[in-house]
Amino acid sequence: MRDGAAGSIWFRALSSGDAALVHDLHRDPMTNAHNPLGASPDLLASERMLENWLQHRMDHGFGYELAFEGNRLAGICGARRDLWLNMPVINLYWRLLPDFWGKGLAADLGRHALDIARSATPLVDELTVARMLPGNAVSVRVAEKLGLTRRSDLDGEAHGAHWILYADSGLVP
Repeated sequence: MRDGAAGSIWFRALSSGDAALVHDLHRDPMTNAHNPLGASPDLLASERMLENWLQHRMDHGFGYELAFEGNRLAGICGARRDLWLNMPVINLYWRLLPDFWGKGLAADLGRHALDIARSATPLVDELTVARMLPGNAVSVRVAEKLGLTRRSDLDGEAHGAHWILYADSGLVP
């Protein structure tokens, strides 16, 4: 359990019964305003997303976790291995439901995601990054609060969008 700015935030690993919660987090267009893929279209798509995330945890020993404030679902965060510009990375991820915006909780989720990434055994030349769209000012502020370093040399295109990157300066090759 971690204390958040607006109360007690706690985290738990995803499980196979979490498809409805994953869908609650990913179906809202507001929550996906900075996601070029948009909101999850239906529960089946969210189930597939969850299966992919659970497989990652089985394969690598770390992944995404749900975040709760009290007994209410607040968001999701974590880290997972990915390829970016043909380079192995651990990508940080955090997302809050709109009811929890503006409370300083995004930094709590980002901090937890970074803790998860740092607990992973890095591969050779693996970099921990936070990838975001240029207009996502909140995620930029969170990345900066986490002490991540802007890496414009790693900006690139994916999913039909231009992404900017911040990296964990402690692990920059």
